[in-house]
Amino acid sequence: MTPYDLSRQPLINFNDGDPAAVLGLSMAFYFGSPGKRERRLTLIEAIRQYCQQSKSYLIQYAVDGDKQYRKLTADQQPDLSLLTPTVDEMPDFQFDAGSAPQGIASAWSVSALAERVMRPNYLGYLLLTYPLSILDQMGHEGFIRQFSALSNDLEVEHAYAGLSAIYPFDVGSMKAARRISGNMLTSFPGLEAYNLNTTALGFEDGIKSINFLTAVSHRLLEKTGGAQAILQDLDPSVWHCDYSNGIIFQAGEKPELGSLNHPPAAYVALGKALKGVRADFNKTMFYDPEGKDHKTFSRRWLSRFDGEG
Repeated sequence: MTPYDLSRQPLINFNDGDPAAVLGLSMAFYFGSPGKRERRLTLIEAIRQYCQQSKSYLIQYAVDGDKQYRKLTADQQPDLSLLTPTVDEMPDFQFDAGSAPQGIASAWSVSALAERVMRPNYLGYLLLTYPLSILDQMGHEGFIRQFSALSNDLEVEHAYAGLSAIYPFDVGSMKAARRISGNMLTSFPGLEAYNLNTTALGFEDGIKSINFLTAVSHRLLEKTGGAQAILQDLDPSVWHCDYSNGIIFQAGEKPELGSLNHPPAAYVALGKALKGVRADFNKTMFYDPEGKDHKTFSRRWLSRFDGEG
């Protein structure tokens, strides 16, 4: 079954029948020093570009301090001037928007958080999600260029892009969807999935995993002797290029889903190369579908490209 076949219906549903996850593409960026003025200006510009790409699909959004979502009519875009005070007055920067009502997964969504912290290893995040049809407009090369440009501008510590489960954009429903994602993640090992706050808090000093595109800072690459130590033994199926803060790796020619017990070969090649850069994480990120051991299930998912077992 191709990704386009899978994208025609939800990957999983809630008990009430509403979509809990749909198949699309995602880019997730984790960057240090989230309180810096330059970071927030870059986030505003990234969100502005995303809103232009999404055209009129976004139907509601919220900024830091909002008690409820702001509704959008068919010809409206989010008012990004609401984010301007966050640049200099230093409140937390937060923005969330989606193309479906709360509790329903839909392909267009954006989430950003940058708290008032200047430490280089304290992470903020930016998540952008897309329908597969965006590739008809920009192609794989355009998708790669956009990921590279944002990794460069945000000076990310680590970032990931590829085929992805896309959850409802509101926090409560996103968490509920993750709780029922286990079988889906096992069936399609190439599928990216996200737990934004857990990743920002738990992966300050190492990467989460890898995907079709993976950006890793020089600071993190030093865990295994630096970029050269990794690049000299890199499999030919993995391409790489520099960005402002590290190296971007591309596993294969295009994003792949893989299948049960058969992760994409290029992903495994990259996973092996970057295994030593992965964070030592021993908490719950996703949930065991058998309800037994969520921490062990999370570790297995994060290490699925190690090429072991």
